[in-house]
Amino acid sequence: MSIFVQTGLIQYFCLKGDTRFGYTEPFRLLDDEATQYIRGLTSNDEYLRKTRYTTSFSPFVLRNCAMNDPFLNDIYKSVEAEKYFSDIVGEDLRWLSNSWDAAHMNVQEKVGLDTKIFDWHMDSQPLTLVINVSEMPEHVEGGSTILRKQDGSEIELKQPAPGFATIFRGSGLYVN
Repeated sequence: MSIFVQTGLIQYFCLKGDTRFGYTEPFRLLDDEATQYIRGLTSNDEYLRKTRYTTSFSPFVLRNCAMNDPFLNDIYKSVEAEKYFSDIVGEDLRWLSNSWDAAHMNVQEKVGLDTKIFDWHMDSQPLTLVINVSEMPEHVEGGSTILRKQDGSEIELKQPAPGFATIFRGSGLYVN
């Protein structure tokens, strides 16, 4: 099972013609205990009743995650977390005020290169934080986030282990 936690950070409004592009190298964000805790939310029946949705393009997504879990909510409301991510990016960041987009999880139940959680899309927020909390097989194939720049070139953002994260400009490029 692959699980990616996506949170929305807002830094600025995208303007028409804005071609800025950026991403971070993977960095360790969560320790093993936090990773296990978040992974466990995907099998918590009470939590799933409040957050699980099925769409035509994604059979298992969790939405409004931060408002339905005290641990995630503490991170979402944390000034220290905003400063931490601001320091990484080098600019002043703020969490999205819309909690629906502030944290959600995309869960891939089937294993294999032909199984996708989403197809190509643009994120609604200017910056996206993706955290891998998946149980990693010995030989990882697929499961990465792929960014497609406006010139058509692609960059694969591999997460080396559970608890690692990447920040990228989600609304200015296609993501898969």
